[in-house]
Amino acid sequence: MTLRLLVVPMLAIACTFPVYAADTMNADAPSLTPGRYMASIMPSINEQTGSRLEEAVGKIAGVEKVKADHGDSSLHFTIKNDAKVPVTRIQKIVAKTDSDAVMSEPVLEGSLNPHPGL
Repeated sequence: MTLRLLVVPMLAIACTFPVYAADTMNADAPSLTPGRYMASIMPSINEQTGSRLEEAVGKIAGVEKVKADHGDSSLHFTIKNDAKVPVTRIQKIVAKTDSDAVMSEPVLEGSLNPHPGL
């Protein structure tokens, strides 16, 4: 009986920690603030893949005016006013839509520097 009183609470704590850790791992992930962004997609995309990416990324809350350019394998999108969208959310959608494609860190169009979280 005494052993059960010790083991049950310890198991509850041990099972809770991984859930808590998973929730907090992305807490510091950078978010994109309002503006027009561009990111590169690798491997190169074709016209059909570009259309699927436009549709999938366009469904993300806070994202609009999505345009994929298969000529230079880039993705252009706008973060709406008063929205903050985590970069990882967009990257996961891109990977899911195009066989684990990789999206670069988005940069503001007309800039060479990333602009997350400002």
